Amino acid sequence: MESAALSQIGLAGLAVMGQNLALNIAEKGFPISVYNRTASKVDETLDRARREGHLPLSGHYNPRDFVLSVKRPRSIIILVKAGAPVDQTIAALSAHMDPGDTIVDGGNEWYENTERRAADASAAGLLYLGMGVSGGEDGARYGPSLMPGGSHQAYLNIQGILQKVAAQVDDGPCVAYIGSGGSGNFVKMIHNGIEYGDMQLISEAYDVLKNVGGLRNEELAEIFGEWNRGELESFLIEITSDIFKVKDEETGKGHLVDKILDKTGMKGTGKWTVQQAAELSIAAPTIAASLDSRYMSGLKEEREAATEIFKNEGLKEEIDNVGSVDKKRLIDDVRQALYASKICSYAQGMNLLRAKSMEKGWGLNLGELARIWKGGCIIRAVFLDRIKQAYQRNPELPNLLVDPEFAREMVQRQAAWRRVVGLAIQRGISVAGMSASLQYFDTYRRGRLPANLVQAQRDYFGAHTYERVDRSGAYHTEWSKLARKAKLYHHSIQHLVDKILDKTGMKGTGKWTVQQAAELTRQPLRMNLLRAKSMEKGWGLNLLRASVPEKSRSFEFAREMVQRQAAWRRIVGLAIQRCCGNYFDTYRRGRLLANLVQAQRDYFMKGGQSLLGKPDCRVEIGE
Repeated sequence: MESAALSQIGLAGLAVMGQNLALNIAEKGFPISVYNRTASKVDETLDRARREGHLPLSGHYNPRDFVLSVKRPRSIIILVKAGAPVDQTIAALSAHMDPGDTIVDGGNEWYENTERRAADASAAGLLYLGMGVSGGEDGARYGPSLMPGGSHQAYLNIQGILQKVAAQVDDGPCVAYIGSGGSGNFVKMIHNGIEYGDMQLISEAYDVLKNVGGLRNEELAEIFGEWNRGELESFLIEITSDIFKVKDEETGKGHLVDKILDKTGMKGTGKWTVQQAAELSIAAPTIAASLDSRYMSGLKEEREAATEIFKNEGLKEEIDNVGSVDKKRLIDDVRQALYASKICSYAQGMNLLRAKSMEKGWGLNLGELARIWKGGCIIRAVFLDRIKQAYQRNPELPNLLVDPEFAREMVQRQAAWRRVVGLAIQRGISVAGMSASLQYFDTYRRGRLPANLVQAQRDYFGAHTYERVDRSGAYHTEWSKLARKAKLYHHSIQHLVDKILDKTGMKGTGKWTVQQAAELTRQPLRMNLLRAKSMEKGWGLNLLRASVPEKSRSFEFAREMVQRQAAWRRIVGLAIQRCCGNYFDTYRRGRLLANLVQAQRDYFMKGGQSLLGKPDCRVEIGE
């Protein structure tokens, strides 16, 4: 092949993202070669290139011809399904590549797989990048956010192309060299974890406005549209407004969002984020709550059955004990609660990135990450510019919440935030993400926590020792002996517990439990986890005494939960005002607002959705 005919870059894997990224590269003036194992995908891409402006794109039908069509040193992007397909594609292509050529994996890959492949590539003389790509189908076509990590030389080889292809914002292209190793894929994973939290929080705002405020879809479209012109301006708020406008063309009645089955799908990056949070000992409750909520949404049949059980015990699905609501105030309160909760979600993601960067020596620039997320990606939002500025002011900022500007805003919004969470609890609506965010805020701002009691308990039964607030060193107390002595002489040992430092230790079993909960896609409750693992491994665990029928035992607990839920709500509401029932209130609802999350995912991923009573369907919501 003549040198003049060679492409500047290659791309293998022509599903939706691959096709669109290839067309984007070609449209920016870079001749590109494409390859797919299925020939029809190559033909489809060639046809699109012709129809969309006779773009400089050449198609190839075998790995050898494809690789040799790219000029040296070659850079080839792979966009195939994560896992074994990536290894298979690399093997097929690398057989025809030369030392100094670059492989770029643009999929959502587990970062350790990226590091393994980079080591293998290096042994063969090849360069390797793991590059996060965010923006969905439209972002790939017209400008995504790109997060390349790995070989710096590999990045320099294609820097010019990536800078032209990426989304463009006021302070440059939405791409930057992330760092060494698997940093690019890790950053994209955390981006997706923040995305999980963001979507959950928006769905909770929808739930409260719809089921407490009684707002119609037309009103919701207008409200979210107005919010998108203020501090909440973002891609997800924008598409949510669009979603509420779309009528159901299948039946010609009502709105499409109300017909979507309330079971939320997922690809795995949210699970990985929660597992990494446990591994790094970093609190990420908003992201974890969003993952748990997706698991709970998947229990559709169980939830519908639970609705009937609790109804028979006297608890309706919707608890109407709130009285009249000032809609105007509710709308403004929800706006403030949503904003504050979103900041917590981003703060947790940034803390995860900092912790992993310190562990791996990546030297991540958190301000620069916020900058490249300002355009193209799913979590793009106007306040990302302010997050960038916060880290520019103080690169060592321990938490976004204590940046002076954000701290001021959190304080200004916390009263409305508490009203929304408290109102939802009294109404029987689970706001797992908002309450987790509020709990995160309230925990982080307290100088003294009740963790001293947990440490005393651990020392009591396990001799794990504790630290004191008034002197240094590790201490162990014979608690049972002192307790008997205190009882005998009618005095208390309460003063000792007050001297214990409020830092709780751990041995790892709690972390492993949370990681297994994420792995098994079940809520982290003991009976469900044991059942799920038993089914996976075939252990046949007996969770209930044989003498007690499971059905009758379930009804006993259901009755007890109903009898106690009013007091439960009072306690949690009191704690919020001076959240809790989120798991219970989610499980007992036959219909959740997960339909909105599914609509959002379908909007930017074009992945299809289940309609009530229908198989998977595709609807062009944005058109």
